[in-house]
Amino acid sequence: FLEQRDNDLVLRLFYGKLCLRLEMVDEALEQLFAVESTGVETPQLHLLLAEAHRRRNRVDESVEQYKKALGVDGRLRINYVCDTCSSIAEEWQSRCSGCGSWGTFSVAGRKQILSAPTPVDARPIHHGERE
Repeated sequence: FLEQRDNDLVLRLFYGKLCLRLEMVDEALEQLFAVESTGVETPQLHLLLAEAHRRRNRVDESVEQYKKALGVDGRLRINYVCDTCSSIAEEWQSRCSGCGSWGTFSVAGRKQILSAPTPVDARPIHHGERE
């Protein structure tokens, strides 16, 4: 069936996923490499490749594929946002180039983190106990 639809990359991608679920890892890798060799760059493809490499204990290849799937490069980037004008900067700055305010840069997402509800403390529930 695959020989008749050799150019159907979506079919190859999902067939590779099926092969992974059936523990046919070598066949899955073959199909996923065929999709990757066409230049397709999707997170789903890289996640499937990472999982296939993980199942073959190829840790380095697996990590590289996970990085591609997540869009992670060699450097962790944390953006900063001006609390006054919402200008974004990759590096912390003492003065905002957008509005000229001093000391107004904070980590992006800081307000959402601070306003998030506190997690509920977990308590043990013993066998037979009901709340």
